[in-house]
Amino acid sequence: MAREAREKALFSTYYIKQICPEQKIFKTKEDRKILIDTLIKVKEKYNFKLYKMSISPNGYEMIIYDNGNDVSKIMKSINISFAMQYKCKHEACKTIFKERYKSQIIKPCDINNEIQSLPVCAYATSDLFDTYLVGDEKGTDCLDCKEKAHQKLMELIESEGYTFESMLKDKKYRNSLIKNFRKQSILSLCELGELFGGLSESAISKILSR
Repeated sequence: MAREAREKALFSTYYIKQICPEQKIFKTKEDRKILIDTLIKVKEKYNFKLYKMSISPNGYEMIIYDNGNDVSKIMKSINISFAMQYKCKHEACKTIFKERYKSQIIKPCDINNEIQSLPVCAYATSDLFDTYLVGDEKGTDCLDCKEKAHQKLMELIESEGYTFESMLKDKKYRNSLIKNFRKQSILSLCELGELFGGLSESAISKILSR
C-alpha cells in the first residue's frame, strides 16, 4: 500500500510526533541528553525554530517552525543523528524509529494555543527553545481564504494612505505586509504571490527568508 503523503509547506509551523512503540528509548538522563544535543546541532544546521518539546519514555513531541527548510530533511537529520549516537551507547538495541514520524501543519491562529497545550520538557534548558512572537495577528481572526486576505489587505493599505499600485512599488512596505500575512493566514506561497500582484513562489520564499 502506498504511504500517505504528509502535508508540507515552506515557512510553516508543525506539530511533530515521533514514537518507538517497541521499546523505551528515553530511560535515563543521558538518553534524553543525546536527543537534546542532537536538536542543538540540527538547529544550527537548518536554522529552524523549536517552540516546545516533550519527551516520553517511547518518543518525543515538538512544535517547530521550518524557517524555509524542508521539514522532512530536518526530521531525517534529527532521527539519523540521534539513532547513530544512541546505538553507540546501547549496542544491543533494535532499530529505533521503525514508524514514520507524524506531522501536522498548525494554522497561524492556533500556534499559541498548541504551544501552551504541549507539556513542558523538564530536561531541556530554556536556551534550547525559541520564543513564538504572536505579533500583529494577536486578537484577530485567522485569514483562511484569499477573499478574506484581500479584504484585509485593502483595508490596511487604504488606512495608511496607499493604493494597491503604490503599495507594490514600495517594496519595503510590500515585503513587510507579505511577512505579516504569512503569519496571519493559511494561504500557500502561490496564493500569497497572487495576493501581492502575481509574485512567484520563489520570490515569496526569498522575501520570507530575509
